[in-house]
Amino acid sequence: MICCCYRLPCAPIMNAKANTLQACHSCKPSVSNQFSTIHLLTTNHIPIRARAVPTFYTASDPMPLTKEANRSTIGTHSSHPTQREISFLDTDMIIRTACQKDAATCAAIYSPIVRETAISFELEPPNEQEMLARITKSFPMFPWLVCELDGIVVGYAYARQFRDRPAYQWSVEVSVYVAAEARGKGVGRALYVALFEILQRQRFINVIAGITLPNDASVRLHESMGFQPIGVFQKIGYKFGAWHDVGFWRLTLGEHSRDPLPPISFADLRV
Repeated sequence: MICCCYRLPCAPIMNAKANTLQACHSCKPSVSNQFSTIHLLTTNHIPIRARAVPTFYTASDPMPLTKEANRSTIGTHSSHPTQREISFLDTDMIIRTACQKDAATCAAIYSPIVRETAISFELEPPNEQEMLARITKSFPMFPWLVCELDGIVVGYAYARQFRDRPAYQWSVEVSVYVAAEARGKGVGRALYVALFEILQRQRFINVIAGITLPNDASVRLHESMGFQPIGVFQKIGYKFGAWHDVGFWRLTLGEHSRDPLPPISFADLRV
């Protein structure tokens, strides 16, 4: 399925209030309303129930999730998780694939992070055209998702290749950014829930997150999602007249088997 608003792959939209998945607003008339419920579990005793999964996976998909076998392997470090629904504020929250029209908003969300903090090691914020180029380059291999609150994009998350060498192909690096006015509302967590479900179905095994230290809020978010610390690069980046440490965290989405199947592109997940 291709998003008719910019011919980018049309990912599922997760409506956190209505407990449903919908099509992108531009594609909505052409998408059937067939869904099946699955569950995601995170570590640290914070299980999350994903709202739904659309039926764009074919019968030949090597990792189907059905009602009879519906527990993903996300966060299987936790020994005794119990299911509960993630809590959101009483507002409409929608997760969907980024489109051309989202480039300006994503750039606006990211700009103060570049200009005012060392969270990003970029020195000049990308403009709308550069952000659009990054979103477009992400497809068809990797997902780039945005979150809407009451119809306004307030955050985005994406995955990218961790390293270029072929042996790294099962590992991705992820980032999530949330507008200042929307922080503390579950936006980052909701984006990650949707992103990790997609990455798991793509057969990625390792999800890496780099965090400029100190950043207690980001560390809490990632560790609540099941990430575990794996190391720190000390004084690795210089910005605003100071050297900064970067810590790395890893989330494992599946088994480190002896003969892993190659990852599937994001576009190939849909029919």
